[in-house]
Amino acid sequence: MNDYLSLLENKFGRNIAAMGNAFEEIVGFCCRHFPKRGDHVIDVGAHRGVHTKTLRKAVGWRGRVSAFEPIPKLYKALKADLEGPFSPVKVYPYALARIEGSAQFCTFDHNPAFSGLKRRDTPFTDEEGGRHDITVPVETLDRIIKDKRPISLVKLDIEGGELDALMGARSLLTAHQPVIVFENGQQASAQIYGYSKGDFFTFFESLSYRIFAVTGQPLTPDTWMSGHFCWEYIAFPTDRMSEMNVVRQFVEYRFQNNRAGDFRWA
Repeated sequence: MNDYLSLLENKFGRNIAAMGNAFEEIVGFCCRHFPKRGDHVIDVGAHRGVHTKTLRKAVGWRGRVSAFEPIPKLYKALKADLEGPFSPVKVYPYALARIEGSAQFCTFDHNPAFSGLKRRDTPFTDEEGGRHDITVPVETLDRIIKDKRPISLVKLDIEGGELDALMGARSLLTAHQPVIVFENGQQASAQIYGYSKGDFFTFFESLSYRIFAVTGQPLTPDTWMSGHFCWEYIAFPTDRMSEMNVVRQFVEYRFQNNRAGDFRWA
């Protein structure tokens, strides 16, 4: 198996924007490939709705896309753009965590993608980012999601809070065993959100999940903080780990079929 993560690092170095474009393209592939018509899928941290729209197309009008975005301006724009009488999309104004309530939410008006329940490290100052904190309602997926349709995919991008949100979805994950596509900053996220490497892997192991970088390398306690520059991961139930092969094939295709400007990172 080619180490495509190292190949990406060799090409782009520590260029966050370039690596991010590559990772987002793989996330988009997962949002197209794994859901089926009529499924229920969940987009946590929908932001401007790029992946929400992909998921909407994947599940069709008989499916359901539950999208979560607590930043009021983004929530209102998503609701106006994506909800409707024949739309499968339902937008919620909640932050997600392991317990419900309300919490302070750190927002950056000039760089909203860095916003979250905790203030994470950023390449800009609070003043440069236009920081202001707001109070938002906090929910758990186990309390909100009552739909009976099969849940095939959960995508999370909430700036380090992904494990907390998944802990609030234990019953959902146990019942449906969806593919989980999520961001994680490894030790940086653990430190900000107050959990350990052991907590992280124990949670996934308790649900019989295994984790891979989006480029295919397994994430294990031994490879945690291995030095690779990656923050996007996919978790599969143990009995479905072979499905990671189709993602690897997509990544390989992107590297090996670079046609005149069609590929941004191959």
